[in-house]
Amino acid sequence: MEMKKVLTFIVFLIIGFGIVNAQKIDPCLFTDFYLKGNMKKFENKVLVLESDQYSLFTSEQLYELVVLEYGLVSYYLRIQNTDKAERFLEEAFDRIDYLLDEDNENPGYLAMKGALYGLKISISSYQAMFLGPKSMDFIERGLALDKLDPLIRIEKGNAMFHAPEMFGGSKTEAIEHYQKAIEIWEKEKDLQCNWIYYHSLAVLGTYYLALKDEVSARKQFEKVLGMVSDYQWVKQELLPKLK
Repeated sequence: MEMKKVLTFIVFLIIGFGIVNAQKIDPCLFTDFYLKGNMKKFENKVLVLESDQYSLFTSEQLYELVVLEYGLVSYYLRIQNTDKAERFLEEAFDRIDYLLDEDNENPGYLAMKGALYGLKISISSYQAMFLGPKSMDFIERGLALDKLDPLIRIEKGNAMFHAPEMFGGSKTEAIEHYQKAIEIWEKEKDLQCNWIYYHSLAVLGTYYLALKDEVSARKQFEKVLGMVSDYQWVKQELLPKLK
């Protein structure tokens, strides 16, 4: 009888430990790190999450971790730290493949794998002819299954912005996808802890800049600073370029 109680206690400990882990991805914390430019803290928290076993995460949480790694890859590519970008890209690929093995028709997983291929092209441009079509195919499959997922729209926009026109790229259509994603997000009641929403607002501004539309870029940067005045990337880097 005593042994049964001990075993039951151990089971509850294991379940409880899993629940604690299941609650530890705090989007508000990551959003605060991101907006204030504390990317080292952002990275350190991701490293802690990566150290856990997949079994301690729900599929939704594991996908959230992939999105965080995706964000780190984008950041390190922006500051030209290829080694770090490759490291987090490899982790993200492992996790998204694991998720796709569980559900190969999940639109978010499909589109994210396409987005990761796109990031890989940024690191290894010589693979563009091979990886470009794969990237677009995964994103298109995800978008066909869910046209109202804003992150899928963002990934489609990124793919179209960076793809050559001869391979279906279109910077104007890319901007339209971004605008649609932002429109979908802004129908939600609470975006305060959605770091990738703020990131997308800023990236859209950079896309306007790439098209020499400084008026729209300025409006975009001022919009996001009106929402979060301490957004360091926009405040210290992007908006000053227009002055």
